[in-house]
Amino acid sequence: GVETAETVLSEIGTDLSCFPSENHFVSYLKLAPKLAISGGKPIPSKRSGSTTTRLGATFRMAALTLRNSKTALGAEYRRIARRKGASVAVFALARKLAILVYRLLRYGQAYVDEGMQAYEERFKAARLRTCKQIAKEFGLTILQPEEAVA
Repeated sequence: GVETAETVLSEIGTDLSCFPSENHFVSYLKLAPKLAISGGKPIPSKRSGSTTTRLGATFRMAALTLRNSKTALGAEYRRIARRKGASVAVFALARKLAILVYRLLRYGQAYVDEGMQAYEERFKAARLRTCKQIAKEFGLTILQPEEAVA
């Protein structure tokens, strides 16, 4: 939305050359996942300083509005929320929005929405490929519905 764009421009401007990569930008916004693991066990995090930035909060709010959106981002939000919960989905989509904004401002790469239906079909095709690969490892074959009738 307009408010999100205004916040992005007021907080960081249009020159993102101070961030060498999109991962640095995401980390600056405190939207990078925390992977504190030592010896295979998670390390309890000690919170120090601010755990959020104004821009990171803006991206999380924008991600929350995708919940009922009929776009590919909305479909991705719902898929992640079904599997891992709404808070994880908000965090993941906020990170994705931050990356899209970084690419737009740094390289001029526009985001073109493929639509909810195309996203779900692409995801369904990827799941089917994975299932066929697993079945092949077990020596099984998966028949398509038209092959099963014949």
